[in-house]
Amino acid sequence: MENKELKERFTDEITGIEYTLQGDYYMPNITIPKARRIGNIGKNMED
Repeated sequence: MENKELKERFTDEITGIEYTLQGDYYMPNITIPKARRIGNIGKNMED
C-alpha cells in the first residue's frame, strides 16, 4: 500500500476555491464579506 502525503493547500481547478488541510479534512479558504451599513432609512424599510 502506498503512503500518499496530503498537500497542505490546493486550489480546485473547476471552482477556483483554495483549500487548506485541517487534520484529515480540507477546509475551503473563504471569508465573509463585510456587511454594508444600511443607515436609519434602510432600517425602517426592513420592518
